[in-house]
Amino acid sequence: MGNYSELFFTDTPHPPERGALDASPDPMLSVNNHLPLLWLALFQAKDIVDLPEDEDGQSWPYLAKPVADALPLLVAREAAIRNAFPVLDPLWLGQFKAVLQAASARFVHVDTRDLGCLLDSAEEWRQELALMLGIFEAPRQASQEWTAFDRQLGANFKGLRARDAWRYCGSSGGLGKLAWE
Repeated sequence: MGNYSELFFTDTPHPPERGALDASPDPMLSVNNHLPLLWLALFQAKDIVDLPEDEDGQSWPYLAKPVADALPLLVAREAAIRNAFPVLDPLWLGQFKAVLQAASARFVHVDTRDLGCLLDSAEEWRQELALMLGIFEAPRQASQEWTAFDRQLGANFKGLRARDAWRYCGSSGGLGKLAWE
């Protein structure tokens, strides 16, 4: 069992129905107990939408954005990313951008509800996610954005762990491996 975050592509800004991605030519990435850095770099807090309430009455945050807007945001954040994460191989960043450029669908999605379930509530996860999305514009020292990032994801980018491409780009799960895998 695990708590996964997933990145995928569709032609609508709405979450797809179960099984709708099975025939998609675009990759679907997933990561257990983590949210890759470059996925975060595609979005801003204003891109968070709330899913309809689940059986527990919680409305989990969800990220969706046109690829045409996400890619330039990633490019604009490249210098900040490289500065804050010097272990990130520039080749991985280029390969991840190439996946976005090659996507045939118009929207990129990141579903983090399984990962957010590790916290007490959807609202708490929404607040943490909104803060973490701000790390690309916030100073590293004493900012609440970086404090949230370090609390939720920071251990994944320290020591030898920081040298794993999937921590930055995600994983295809072994089916049709992507360039950085």
